[in-house]
Amino acid sequence: MDVYTELAKYPVFSIDDVKKFTGNGKTAYSQLGRLIKKGLVKKIRKNIYSVVNPATG
Repeated sequence: MDVYTELAKYPVFSIDDVKKFTGNGKTAYSQLGRLIKKGLVKKIRKNIYSVVNPATG
């Protein structure tokens, strides 16, 4: 979950930002997919994502 805490520092981010934290493209897509499935990250547009505030949803 350390990728989630790093991404929470940004209001919006792209897959390239996730790749910086994971170090691998395949791992970045996998990690992002898991976070979206859990409802912790929402897709805004193509290649633009945002972390969901757990307090407000």
